[in-house]
Amino acid sequence: MVISVFLTVMFLLLLNQNISASTPVKENYKGVADYLNLHVKPDDIIALSAPFTIYPIEYYYKGQAGIDTIPKWNRFAHGPIPSFHRIYLKNN
Repeated sequence: MVISVFLTVMFLLLLNQNISASTPVKENYKGVADYLNLHVKPDDIIALSAPFTIYPIEYYYKGQAGIDTIPKWNRFAHGPIPSFHRIYLKNN
C-alpha cells in the first residue's frame, strides 16, 4: 500500500513538472554572462559548481575575471569530469 501511494505521488509530481508553465525550458546562460560582465571586477574569480556549464558561460562572458569549476577540472587533460565525492574525501 505504501509503495503504491509513493509511486502514485511520484508519477503525479512527474506529470506536474512536465506540464507546468513555471518549469524552465532551458538555462539562460547569456543572461548570467551579461550580469557577470556588468558586476564582476578583474580581481574576482567566477566559480561554476557544475563543470559542464563552463562552455556556455565562456561563450558569452567577455570580462577579465578568471573562471574556475568546483570541483577543479582541467578540461584539457584526458579523462572525465571529476566527481564531487572524490574531492570531498580528499579534503577531509
